[in-house]
Amino acid sequence: MAEIEFGPFLAAVRGAYATARDAEGELTADLDVWLAALDRLGGARVPVDAEDQPVCRHLNEALDLAETESAGAGPAAAIAAAARPFAAGLGWRHPYRIDDRLPGFSQSYAHANIVGDPGPVPSPDMFCGFILMAPQTFYPIHNHTAVELYLVLGGTAEWQRGTEPWVRRPPGAFILHRSQIGHAMRTLEEPLLVLYAWHGDLESDLVMPLDDL
Repeated sequence: MAEIEFGPFLAAVRGAYATARDAEGELTADLDVWLAALDRLGGARVPVDAEDQPVCRHLNEALDLAETESAGAGPAAAIAAAARPFAAGLGWRHPYRIDDRLPGFSQSYAHANIVGDPGPVPSPDMFCGFILMAPQTFYPIHNHTAVELYLVLGGTAEWQRGTEPWVRRPPGAFILHRSQIGHAMRTLEEPLLVLYAWHGDLESDLVMPLDDL
């Protein structure tokens, strides 16, 4: 177990959200919730149990992409730079057992929660962490009661929300998912690293219907 200093990372997340709050009207009310939750966090230097997953072999490449592709996006690159010293030491997890329907998915996806429970930085009000996906990976449609915001850090991928068409989202893009709205993503030639945040019903389970695969 190693101690990680999350202060600079949390400051970079707060800076990204504060900038987006004034620039993207659709996000303002939800970002106010996340900003208030970030302001209530306690000490940011905490012990963390590292846990590795097969997809972590793409982590350094994804961080490199975040700091090069998103250079013009500013906040996304700043978050990636703040996370680089500790990212490999997070508790990366793969909670889904769906390889029978999506062969190799357990080798190609993982997430690491940082803020919230479970997570090294406690908060009753929000979840926040990373998703890492390998190239050529499909994350099938899923939904949850909590409101979710993705910030693309490294890698350009395609995203679908509800019945909307697939859209390619570059580093620096924000994607908001309202409660119970189905959403999916698929990577292309690059790995994908995103920052996610939840607020609202944090106790609800994620639902991943696979009948149509």
